[in-house]
Amino acid sequence: MTEEMEELMQTNLVTTSRALVYCPICTHTVEADAGFAGKKPQVVPGQKCSRCASALDAALVVQFKQAA
Repeated sequence: MTEEMEELMQTNLVTTSRALVYCPICTHTVEADAGFAGKKPQVVPGQKCSRCASALDAALVVQFKQAA
């Protein structure tokens, strides 16, 4: 049963590119890799903020650097 739960929790990002993301800890906008999980933009898990070194897993995607 744990394998089924892990499959459901994994995000499948189709393509990734550089984006501006909002760090909720230091309240600054920093660059990070992000992609789309369906229609929802998400940050690639496991990245750290360049200003405060906190995890960006909960960060919000503000703007992608390149056009779609």
